[in-house]
Amino acid sequence: MTRSILAVTAGLLSVIILTYIATMVAMVVFITANGNPSITPAYLIISTVYIVIFGIIGGFITASISTEAPQRDITILSAMVFLLWIVSSIIQFERQTIWYSLLLVITLPMAVLAGGHIKISRLK
Repeated sequence: MTRSILAVTAGLLSVIILTYIATMVAMVVFITANGNPSITPAYLIISTVYIVIFGIIGGFITASISTEAPQRDITILSAMVFLLWIVSSIIQFERQTIWYSLLLVITLPMAVLAGGHIKISRLK
């Protein structure tokens, strides 16, 4: 049980930390002349791509650490990511477009599951 908690926590932290760092870098790259980040379609596409990649990495990490039930653990991580992204979308409602939020609510949990399945299939 402790190993499962560690696996899910490591996967979740990897997604959060990698996304935070990449978002800070992207915001610096997309700074406008007035000093504010510009939420352009290019920024949204780039951030969608790296967030999905980090979801895959998080699922892979969770499945790698989990020894008891990796399928269960990546499913738990996927559900946690789903709920956290909904909360984030509500908090960021005026700063993000609705299609961006909906896209990531759907694709990020699937990316976590895909990353976990990549690792699980390598174990077989």
